[in-house]
Amino acid sequence: MTGQRLAAIGLALLTLTISGKAAAESTACMSAEALVATITSRDPRIRDAWIQVDAAQARLKQVSSSRFPQIGFFGRAGVGDGVLADNEVDNRSGLRFTQKFLDFGAGRNARKSAQAGVDASRHAAQSLQLRVAGEGLQTALDLERRNERIAALEAFVAYYQAQEDLIDMRLEKGVLTEPEAAAMRVEGARIRAELRRETMERDNRTRQLERFTAIDDVCVATESFGPFIAQRVPQSLTELEAVASADPGLLELAANITSSEAELQQVHRERWPTLDFNAVLTQDYDSFRGEWRPHHRVGLDLDLPILSGGRRKADVSAAEARVRSQKARFDTYVEERRQKVRSDWGELVQLRSANEQYLIARDNQALVVDAVFFEVSQGSKTMDDLIEAQRAQMNAILAEIDSRYELEMKNLDLVIDIHNIYNMPEGANEASAEESRPAAAHFVKE
Repeated sequence: MTGQRLAAIGLALLTLTISGKAAAESTACMSAEALVATITSRDPRIRDAWIQVDAAQARLKQVSSSRFPQIGFFGRAGVGDGVLADNEVDNRSGLRFTQKFLDFGAGRNARKSAQAGVDASRHAAQSLQLRVAGEGLQTALDLERRNERIAALEAFVAYYQAQEDLIDMRLEKGVLTEPEAAAMRVEGARIRAELRRETMERDNRTRQLERFTAIDDVCVATESFGPFIAQRVPQSLTELEAVASADPGLLELAANITSSEAELQQVHRERWPTLDFNAVLTQDYDSFRGEWRPHHRVGLDLDLPILSGGRRKADVSAAEARVRSQKARFDTYVEERRQKVRSDWGELVQLRSANEQYLIARDNQALVVDAVFFEVSQGSKTMDDLIEAQRAQMNAILAEIDSRYELEMKNLDLVIDIHNIYNMPEGANEASAEESRPAAAHFVKE
């Protein structure tokens, strides 16, 4: 029992050391909120997404400009023999004024489609922010899980190292056989190999987090994750389904439907006539008289499509197909989201129950090890039985760690499902990318 007590004391001291280190570093480490803000403000993919919002807003301005008068200056200069033109010297300059007078809604639908494009690009940027921020939080959470698994494995490595240091003495005294000594060395090597593999995974997660944040040796106060997630996770399936309906990805697809329907209406309107008001004011040089003479023209230009060789009919068919495609994507996304939300909630309920059982199994396995150790000391069980019991104890500890973090990860999945990591500021569709970028996002406070 002395060896087991020493191992337990060593594990407790190690846990206290790790906890003390975390407490000392937590003041200098960024919180979950700060991690989200850092990731979303530095990820180049998100910057590009908000640049696309700027581009969509510029396209909307381009389309909207057709509502306003168009004024342009023109000029011409030429020399001839007076046959092709009335003058040997053909110099002309002036102003041209054009105002669209009637287009049967084609311009209005073009603007509606462009506005929907702005909305779609903005929702796409928000959806990308949500996904990238969620990936960063999941990486940080998995990094903490790896650290806790490493702490548990280090305690077992220390225990087996202490046992291996005594093997020669125990062999000389006859209290340990060669097969038992070999089994102990094998188990120690197996746990050290597991520790190296876990350390490698921990280092990979650290590099991923550094890539997300663009900060070397980034430190995250993972103790802030619990309150961060608890404030945001829904408490019932009904609440979850109610808030998940405002998913940015869903809103993006809805905006795409609006845009494609407006494009269809615009294509229909192209078969109708258009009427433009035109005015031209010029100064022409009369080479025979040697003077500049003013001219003007005011009138209406009528454009009536008659025959296009089937092009307009094909344009309508293509636009109708785009509308059907966007609606099918929307319906598919809604169904997938509904199934995912319900599946995630069901898994969460199961994980809560499973985590309690893993905790019970971990505590009971410690009692089993104590019992087997006593029986080994009494000669009724072998060292192989003790190694097997200790291996089961280590697996139970690691399983409880994994179960606890799997439960926390599933809670985080639900927070991502309801896009509740952050909310975008009001009026993001009117703001520029510089103003609407992730750095301007604010966090939901309960």
